[in-house]
Amino acid sequence: MSTISEQISMMKSYTEYTKAGEEHVTGLASTELTSTEFLDLMMKQYEYQDPMEPMDNSDMVSQQCQFSQLQTTQEMSENIASSNAVSQALSLVGKGVVLANPDNPSEYISGMVDAAYIDGANSCITVDGKDYPLKYLQYAYDVDKTTVN
Repeated sequence: MSTISEQISMMKSYTEYTKAGEEHVTGLASTELTSTEFLDLMMKQYEYQDPMEPMDNSDMVSQQCQFSQLQTTQEMSENIASSNAVSQALSLVGKGVVLANPDNPSEYISGMVDAAYIDGANSCITVDGKDYPLKYLQYAYDVDKTTVN
């Protein structure tokens, strides 16, 4: 009878094999194991373990630590992405921008960025008193600070 860790390895390999096959169909395959997939594997492991030889406590604690580490890594990744979005939006304050018009993508809006903020998961900028999601940004440029008389 195989050990629990061997079963998990086999399940992970099967998952990666299946996802690799999906890559050719959808183009969305990933070899990373998500927290949901990890929990599914762990539950299957508990479901199919041998009652006469239950999982060793140290194995269980090790797997729980791995899961906690996975969650922490995902949270850090999300925080870094959020910080990058904030930095990107804030770096545009005082710059000139050209945006695709959200109401008519074939038109462009230009102006100077007055403010930047985060609205949930979206970075937004305020141009001439109107708010726009950063996804409409086409390009940014430095505004000449000198005035011509």
